[in-house]
Amino acid sequence: MDAKELKEIHSKIIEVLRNKESFLITSHLRPDGDAIGSQLALASLLEEMGKSIIIVNVDPVPDPFRFLPESDRITNDFIPEDPPEVALVLDTSSLDRTGRVAGLVRKAKLVINIDHHISNEKFGDINLIEEDAGAVGEQIFSLIRSLDCPIGKKRAVSLYTAILTDTGAFQYDNTTEKTHRIARHLLREGVEPALITEKIYQNVSFSRQKLLGLALATLRRNPREGVGWIRLTREMYRKAEAKDSETDGFINYVRSIKGIRLALLFQETDKKNQVRVSFRSSREINVNDLAQQFGGGGHPRAAGCTVEGDIEEVENKVLAAARKIIVTS
Repeated sequence: MDAKELKEIHSKIIEVLRNKESFLITSHLRPDGDAIGSQLALASLLEEMGKSIIIVNVDPVPDPFRFLPESDRITNDFIPEDPPEVALVLDTSSLDRTGRVAGLVRKAKLVINIDHHISNEKFGDINLIEEDAGAVGEQIFSLIRSLDCPIGKKRAVSLYTAILTDTGAFQYDNTTEKTHRIARHLLREGVEPALITEKIYQNVSFSRQKLLGLALATLRRNPREGVGWIRLTREMYRKAEAKDSETDGFINYVRSIKGIRLALLFQETDKKNQVRVSFRSSREINVNDLAQQFGGGGHPRAAGCTVEGDIEEVENKVLAAARKIIVTS
């Protein structure tokens, strides 16, 4: 997207935000820090503008992000009967990824799709898709600035959390000069980086660490191809007394191993014979292409999909496809 096109889309969205009155804000299943932080920052802005808003996700706010200002306003058990004028869908590559909220989104008079995934299906009436954005939090920051509205500490905390988590604490290659310029602005608004880091990364539950131990016990690799993988079964969740939402970051333990170019995490879902697969890769391997082979998608270096079958079968099938990708990379 060139600068002229970006400016035109920004202008369309700003016109909608100024002139419409009721808004639904939603995001993907199992929302992460970027989804939650971006939703809260945008909701805060719209509320200050005097708009009627509701924030609805299928899944609850994960524990590490409950410290964010007004995170308790995000509901996952209430769907309003009357459709909103505008549905704002954030950080979501396909509408189906909003789960049952998709039905309400489709009833809205206007759908605005704001995302940075290369695999985005452009399902909105207005689509702001910036593949080079480090996080949707960066996109929301730019929209707020385009409206000539102050960021303020409350929104800064939410946006910093969005950017921090989706860039892997500024470690991933989606971290750019722009990312750091925005972070600098947010720090000037009063964000305390050490405090946010502590809340997100140094405040994990005992059950999560038990689950991590069980997962790492399954660690396998093919050193010749540079592939490593772990698995999570429903039995492991039961043993650790852990929740599905406590697995964020597990795959990074595999990706950080010397010589690993492609890391995979296989997770059994609540549905029988269904496995969620997460991918992380080095620069030369495009895992979005790999995930799309199985109906998923994401970013070139971080993607995912859901595959039908038992975990052994899915592992074999996905690893076979991964080897073909590596051979040509």
